[in-house]
Amino acid sequence: MKNSLTSEQYKPKFSGHETFPLRFGWLKKSYDACSDLANSEMNNNPFSSDDAIARFGVGKNMVSSIQHWSEAAGIIENLDGLKITNFGDRFFHNDGLDPYLESPSTLWLLHWKMVSNATLTTWHWAFNYFAFREFSREQLSRALNSTVEERGWGKRPSNTTIKRDVDCFVRTYCPKKINAKDTLEEALESPLVELGLIYSPKGEDIFRFNVGEKPNLTSNVIAFAIMEFWDELAGSKSDTLSLEKVVFDPSSPGRVFLIDEDSLTQRLEKISETTDGLISWSETAGLKQLIRNGPFSQEVRLKLIEKDFINSSNRKAS
Repeated sequence: MKNSLTSEQYKPKFSGHETFPLRFGWLKKSYDACSDLANSEMNNNPFSSDDAIARFGVGKNMVSSIQHWSEAAGIIENLDGLKITNFGDRFFHNDGLDPYLESPSTLWLLHWKMVSNATLTTWHWAFNYFAFREFSREQLSRALNSTVEERGWGKRPSNTTIKRDVDCFVRTYCPKKINAKDTLEEALESPLVELGLIYSPKGEDIFRFNVGEKPNLTSNVIAFAIMEFWDELAGSKSDTLSLEKVVFDPSSPGRVFLIDEDSLTQRLEKISETTDGLISWSETAGLKQLIRNGPFSQEVRLKLIEKDFINSSNRKAS
């Protein structure tokens, strides 16, 4: 996999969010700011410009956090300057598919973008490598520290840095307790909380990954993820992909979406219908696998996702 934790060139990242999890409205604000930049003759970074605080309506640290999450979610990229991605444009344009995060499909895709690659070390590692379904913040921090030592990832981050990163990770997916001193903005949780991927069974500092069927995760999103996963594999030119890899490999849909094997198999048995024959299911001599019947271009993947929003519009109209 590209940008894999096992790569010798891998550089871990345990900061950038400034301790703030992703919040509602941030990605749209980021998209609009970068659109204004693209339509002007100025080359100023909207996140570091003098008017950034006024533009985004938040403090300096939150401005940095907005940029961090926008890049992590694949809305913008920062290579030779800031640029909106095709994915970002398709979703967050004023006429885009879901600029205000009203659909669960958008949230699942954002989660996929953030966790399937290893840019966010804690997020990627927790879903793809951490061996336990139940954990505390302290246990997750200790296990992550051990991984840093084992991998030899250069200068070791401080315990405080890792603990803050773990806390932000938990708050991204699990509702926090609200107290009377919280402002309205502070009370608003990360939109990814709605996915129900992590929960606290007793309301204490014990958390659990919610493995199983995901009713509001559509087959179109799963197929989108499979296409990206397939193309990222070392053997991406292969015309077949085993069920075992789709369920259990790091960065696989099974790992990232926390879907159990039986539930995912039921979806894959109908994948030919979902993808209009581009991917088909095969079960011969006990070997369960997917068969690729054509290329997975970015446009093909995005058109697949559009089906969720066309279907949603039709249901509202009726």
